[in-house]
Amino acid sequence: MNLAQGIMENQRGKGLSFARRIYMPRTVGLGIGCICVTAALYPLNMPGWVWMLMLVNGFAWPHVAYQIAKRSPYPYRAERRNIIGDSLCGGSWAAAVQFNPIVTVTILSMMTMNNVAAGGPRLFLHGALAQIVGALIAWSVFGIAFTSTATPVQVWACLPSLVIYPLAVGMVCYRLAFKLAEHKRALSALSRTDSLTGLLNHGS
Repeated sequence: MNLAQGIMENQRGKGLSFARRIYMPRTVGLGIGCICVTAALYPLNMPGWVWMLMLVNGFAWPHVAYQIAKRSPYPYRAERRNIIGDSLCGGSWAAAVQFNPIVTVTILSMMTMNNVAAGGPRLFLHGALAQIVGALIAWSVFGIAFTSTATPVQVWACLPSLVIYPLAVGMVCYRLAFKLAEHKRALSALSRTDSLTGLLNHGS
């Protein structure tokens, strides 16, 4: 029983670490993502509830998602579900802005970058499916429409997302790589020394 509890605690610790790594990029990405979505929504005369939903998604959801993962007995699974939820919302916003080219590319590239960094090809595929479902939901609400051009204001509004978000994801990946390198050095040192005396072992 103690062994099982230890394994569960270890898995929970890893899951919490995963949720903490996602928290900062999500907060930054959704916050600045609101800028480019706002620029695309404004000319469409959307109702007030759409703006409220965007603000909740951009500024409240990152903190709610972290608390969901933090309080879950299986934080890793909860955080993966949160990431799928991010993709679902991303697809919805892309369809809501009528697939405005610059805004859509910005939203979907940010989501794709996050999914690949967090879960590789498998999470990328799940995220892509969630984006399609999100777009279908938005189409059922707003109707099917496409915008083929982007205004200069919309291009400028997307620049913060295209510049800042990759830096945030890159910093998370760098810190993870740095920690893995530290663990590798520690394991290498342990493999060369005797655990009781600290002296080099026979293999060394």
